Amino acid sequence: MKRLLIAVSLLAMAAPAAQAQQGGTMPGMHDGASSGDMEMMSDKYLVFFGLNQSKLTPEAQEVVAKAAEQYKATGAVSINVTGHTDTTGTKAYNQRLSERRAAAVADELVRQGVPATNITTVGEGQTNLLVPTGDGVNEPQNRRAEIVIERPVPVAAEPAPVEPEPVVASPVPFVPRGAVAFGPWYGFSIKESDPSGDSGKTSASLVGGNLIFDFFATKNLPLTLNLVAYNTVGTSGDDGWGYRGTLGPTFEMNALGVFRPYFGIYGGYITGKGAQDGPLVGPELGFKVGMGDQAYIYTKIGYDYLFRNSWDEGIPNAGIGFGYRF
Repeated sequence: MKRLLIAVSLLAMAAPAAQAQQGGTMPGMHDGASSGDMEMMSDKYLVFFGLNQSKLTPEAQEVVAKAAEQYKATGAVSINVTGHTDTTGTKAYNQRLSERRAAAVADELVRQGVPATNITTVGEGQTNLLVPTGDGVNEPQNRRAEIVIERPVPVAAEPAPVEPEPVVASPVPFVPRGAVAFGPWYGFSIKESDPSGDSGKTSASLVGGNLIFDFFATKNLPLTLNLVAYNTVGTSGDDGWGYRGTLGPTFEMNALGVFRPYFGIYGGYITGKGAQDGPLVGPELGFKVGMGDQAYIYTKIGYDYLFRNSWDEGIPNAGIGFGYRF
């Protein structure tokens, strides 16, 4: 009897231990299985450009440097650079300009230590606007390049971090600059005696060259210095040199992209053959057509009112030529 009680007691003690061993979960085990696919997240940076510009400003270089640091610090897989333009200019020109902007950003990334083989560039021209506009609209926010960095999501116990807001450089501010232009010039002195005193000669053609300097005080208002050296045709000696210099403000419209009409007023002085020495004033109309980021061609017409003559006895004039902004 005593042996039977001992056996029953031992069986009662062993039963709970066996139940716990079968129903528990071992530390370190998790329900479910990993798919093996790497989850990705992206960081986005925006770089802005000036009108018709593909050169990076110092501020834009800082944004590209931040993107390069992010790439190297996070083990990113690739960088995609997409160039964009506003709607000024033709679609073909804007496509090439967007490609140059993407290439400029890629070159700076390589200079900052990012492998060129991990960078993909593309230009989208004016097809993907950040700020929707119509054609021919000068919108600084649309003149940009977008840098997108693909990187793996950090593996951590806490939830995946929220993607940071894009690092955005402010639109490139206008920096006052100058321009120089030159080309042929023609004027017609309607009624004037030449310096030799031949009063029978009342008109003369003035043919020469024009040198123009623009000093930009604001984005649309340059101060224009216009210098002309001309030779006369139709005076008593049928030849002779004269000189004309004017200075005045000019208003340029830059909302039409590469086509920039302008209007100016000027005052100055003329001396030499074909026109008696004296002061003059007058208006000037013209337009400039861009041939890239800095070069342009121009054409213009004007009318010199000579103080000593009546309004219909002045010098209508015109010129064409080539210019370069700096």
